[in-house]
Amino acid sequence: MDEKYHVQLVQQISSESGYPDEPFYRAPLYPYFLAFLFKVTDDSFYWTRLIQLLLGSFLALLVYVIALRLFDRRTAIWSGFITALYPTLIYFEATLLIESIMPLLTLLLVWQLYRCQQTLSVRDFIIAGVLLGLAGLARPNILMLGP
Repeated sequence: MDEKYHVQLVQQISSESGYPDEPFYRAPLYPYFLAFLFKVTDDSFYWTRLIQLLLGSFLALLVYVIALRLFDRRTAIWSGFITALYPTLIYFEATLLIESIMPLLTLLLVWQLYRCQQTLSVRDFIIAGVLLGLAGLARPNILMLGP
């Protein structure tokens, strides 16, 4: 049902009427992201899901990089390996749901916040703010992380 709702939203976004006038029932980032993927893949469910799976594969690499910075190499390898083979992540990356991109957005935000702590650069804080905003457009409850 949720996937069907997202596909219907994509069809409406792609039509002349655009996004519905009523208030958002769900956060708006994922329907627009999905509309973009459908446009790029010529409305192919297969290629859209494959692109989401490829984006999700970066999650294991990002877990590895963060763990390597925070812990040792052995912990980083195990962390990346577990993330790469975690069945729930693999399942949701292949669905047309926000859960396919939210873990990646959240981990990118965590990585950027770690970088902010290390460099204290204004540019890094701006990037962290943009990532927090994008994550908030995907799943608003992450905005509690802001304060």
